[in-house]
Formats: sequence, structure tokens, C-alpha cells
Amino acid sequence: MEELFEYGILLRNTSETGTPAIGFYFQQLRDYIVAFKVFRFNTISQQRLADEFDTVTGFGTRADVFSLYYRLASMGHKIVLDREVRENAVRYLHRYTSLVQQHFPELRETFNPQTDGRVGFIGEFFLVNQYLGGYGFRALGETEEEIHFIPVQQAIGKSNLSYLDGANQLHRTSSARGFRGGIDITSEVINHELLPQLSLFVEEGSLNESNCPDLLVEFIVETVLQNKGIFKALLDADGQSISYPLKLDEVLNVLLREKLHRHYRYELTSTKRRSGEIEEMWDGGFVSYSLNLTAQDEKQISDAVDNSLDSGHLPKFHARYVDLDKLERPLVKAISWLRSTKVQIESPLYDGESKLKIEVAKAHPISNDDAKGYLVWLYSAFLENYKSIVETNFPTLKQHFRMYSKLPISVHLVLGSAERNGFGRSITPLTQYFSESPSSISEVKVIDDLECNVGDSGSFSTGGVEFQANFVRCNSFESLFFSIVGRMNDSFQGMTLRRLVYETIVDELNAVKKIFRTQCKNVENS
Repeated sequence: MEELFEYGILLRNTSETGTPAIGFYFQQLRDYIVAFKVFRFNTISQQRLADEFDTVTGFGTRADVFSLYYRLASMGHKIVLDREVRENAVRYLHRYTSLVQQHFPELRETFNPQTDGRVGFIGEFFLVNQYLGGYGFRALGETEEEIHFIPVQQAIGKSNLSYLDGANQLHRTSSARGFRGGIDITSEVINHELLPQLSLFVEEGSLNESNCPDLLVEFIVETVLQNKGIFKALLDADGQSISYPLKLDEVLNVLLREKLHRHYRYELTSTKRRSGEIEEMWDGGFVSYSLNLTAQDEKQISDAVDNSLDSGHLPKFHARYVDLDKLERPLVKAISWLRSTKVQIESPLYDGESKLKIEVAKAHPISNDDAKGYLVWLYSAFLENYKSIVETNFPTLKQHFRMYSKLPISVHLVLGSAERNGFGRSITPLTQYFSESPSSISEVKVIDDLECNVGDSGSFSTGGVEFQANFVRCNSFESLFFSIVGRMNDSFQGMTLRRLVYETIVDELNAVKKIFRTQCKNVENS
């Protein structure tokens, strides 16, 4: 008996009343012994296990024992213990994956858990009270069970078991009712899984753009320009513009080179710190040091990077570079899509765009000829890429997007006279009239002779031809280069075409989401 204390299996303690007590040092060892050696749950029938579990009335040793046994139990015994919660989780998972596959097949890898393989459900399971806390989805291997519950006593607590078991994030809603009776599966999946993610994809510009080469080119080029410090090897001598042609593989190679440079710099610094060559100054649990690498040190780092790239042998990275990871993921995807049509970007999408951006940034007035030429290109490219992105990402809902439902359309653009706003910036009013196209293709024109027909606010004439505007937008030429505050984020910085496409989808998405909710409920009730 004394050996159990000596080896730390048992411990002596004193209760609050001063009574001597003996307990297990490791609670899980205690629970394991009780479950598998005393009650031998693994050997009894399902009915007997259910009877034993029905005697658990609250938290305590017996509940702890069942929680540990649940983690290790066979599937047959788990089903006895999780009952209707598992049934609802299965329905929830299948509804989620079926709706994604039916309505958003090209976004399957973008929806959680962001995998092209099997998808599973994971949840925090309150075993005694029979309900779920936090829940989500995880990527599965070939042999893993699609439903995985982790018994807990605190919802979305400090435990990292769900993360270790493959969950990127968990969430919970009161309307899910803990996945007990009364949960509206379809409503929960639509309102708390699909639609919030769709909104995020649009806001972040992460829809499937595989059929939109213009958007891909703009994204790659502007990503390079917005990160000049990393991609300086791809820039002209002025350090401000792309050195064309821009090879797609070289973009990723430069990114990898930066990652390797940081890695070997970190390795060299660590070696110098360990040897005492770099003096460390500690303040409690914090350390600081001064780093002054010599020219020889920099050459050593550069040589290590070159050797790694030449040999194709990459080291094991000991640190994550969040800024590089944030660049790499979307760049790899965009380049992979674009590579199916080209291996390099020969030139800018529009030759005069960079000049226009500079002029707008400096608040200089824009010449009418420059503005008109750019507008025809921009809105023509917009219509083409808008059509492709809606068809790719929303195949069953495309007709519910307002502009898509009117295609082909005519876009008549009217530039007003430039004026100064209260901040002294030049502002050129821009009115856009969207109407039915008189031909089988969409067209874009900048016009000077538009006349609004008296008595009909939606009717206008140009060149002696009358049009009925489906809708009208009013802003300014300069606003095309800046996001609408609170609407779009920095993901679109410098990307005029992508911003115009995504802002249009943002405007239309709420109406589409409402129709989607109704359609799914009607199908369920039919």
C-alpha cells in the first residue's frame, strides 16, 4: 500500500472537517480503474449500461467515471450514452454538407472545415445533462467517425481537446437547444452556418474566382505592389511598379525566399544567443537583446537560402510567420487557378490605371478622355467578371441576383463637371444607368447627351434612342478607387475591378439570402 503513495498514485489529504482522506493523484487513473476494472463497463450489455447510466443524477465521481468511459467506449456503447444528441448531430452534418454540395459546390473547400475530403461534426458533450455546448466541423481521415463528441463540464472552456481533435473553431447558439428535441436543423444550418460564412466570403473577397482571370491578375499584381518590401525583386528600378512579364512561379519563389531568409536569420540569432555572443537581458520572464549582424552573417544567411532553394530541400520551420501565411494562402490559390490559362502576366490589365490611381490619390483633377477610356474598360470587365463569379459560386441562385437577372444589359455612364469638396479634393460626379440591352450582348457607353424623359423618372434618351433604367447609381469617379466605409475591408486595397464586383454582390446578397431561406424551408416542408 505504501508503494502507491511513494510512486504518486495515491495521496493523503485532509477534508474540510479535518478527517484524513485518501485519493488518487491522477483522477483519470481513478476513473479508468473504476470503469474498466470495477464495473467493467466494456463487458456489459447495452441495456445494462443504460441502466447504470440512468443512476447518475448529477456531477460527482460516478459522472466523472462515465465521462472517461465515454471517451474510450465502443461506438455501440457511445450511442447508448449520447442518444438523441447524436441523432440530431448526424442530421445537422448531413443537412450542412448536402446544402453546400447542392447550392455551392465550387465553394466546398472554402466552407468550414475547408477541406476537399470528408467532413465531420465535433461537439462538446455534457454527458449527464445530455446536451451539446460548443460545436463545429472538422476534416476527417478515411477511417474516422463522422460524429465526435468530447465530454466536458464547461462549454467552450480552456480545454484544447477539440482543437487537437481537428476543430478549427467551435460556436454555440441558444436556438440550437443543445441539440436536444425541438432543434430546427434546417434553420440552424442556414442561419448560423451557411449564410454567415457566405457573407464573410463576399466581404473578404474569397469567392471562387477560377473563371475570372481578370480578377486573379488584379489580385496577384496588387498583392505584389502592396507588399513591396517582400516582392522588391519583382519590381522595376523605381521600386514602385511591376517589372513585366510577371512570372507566376516567381511570385511564390520570392515569397518562399523571404520565409527561408527569416528562418535562417532566426537560426543564426539563436546560435549566437546560446553561445553568449549576443548578450541577453532578462526582466522577469521577458528577454531582450540587441541584434547587429555583420556582412559575413548576412552572407551566411543568403548562402543558406540559396542552397536550400537550389537543392529543393526545405528546413523544418520552427516559427510561423503570420504575415507571410496570410499572403501565401490566397496567392497559392489564385496562381493555381490562373496557371490553367497562363504562366505569366504580360502587362497591366489597363495601361493607364496606375497613372489614374496616382492622380486620384493626389486629389488632382482627371481629364475627361482619361476617365472615359478607363470607365469603358472597367465596366466592361466588371460585367464579364460579375457574370462569371455569380455563375460559378451561386449556380442555383444566380437568377435572384438583381443585375444578373437583367443580363445582357446596357450601362450608360454620365460624367459630371469636376468640383472641389470641403476638403479641397477634386470630385467628378458619376451617374450609372443600367437598362435592358437592345442586343444579345452587354454594352458600356460613356455619354454626354443623356436626357431624362419628363414624367417618367426611370426613362431616359440618348442618341435619339429611349431606354428604361432598371436601376441607377450615383457616386463619383474618384470613389471607384476607394472602398465604401464600413462595407469592404483592406482585402481590396488597390483592386478597383475586384472591389466593384464584390461591392455589387454585397448590395444584392441580402435579397438572395432571404430567397434561399424560403426555398430551403419550402423544400423541407413539401
